[in-house]
Amino acid sequence: MAGDTLFYAGLAGARQDRIDRLKRYNRELQGYVDSLDAQVQQLNQALQSWQEEAVEANAAAGVTLKTFREATGKTVREYLGDEETDRRMKQEAKAYRIEQNLPLK
Repeated sequence: MAGDTLFYAGLAGARQDRIDRLKRYNRELQGYVDSLDAQVQQLNQALQSWQEEAVEANAAAGVTLKTFREATGKTVREYLGDEETDRRMKQEAKAYRIEQNLPLK
């Protein structure tokens, strides 16, 4: 009888040890999840900032193009030609990539 009691006590102790290990592992995983949540929030804030900058840059470019057309009566392509416009656009894109530390194509 005493042997049975020790046997079941041993099983209960092993089960409790496993439960404790799973709880520790769960806390560790929760730490990773919390860290990832914080990183996602930071990335979302950065994305929102970049989107706002892109909208502002697009609006500024639109104003510039409309003003140019009003002043010259021509679009930039009509004024510079396709080749020169394409060359300048590539030049500006490269300068922007360098300014923003983006990889060059």
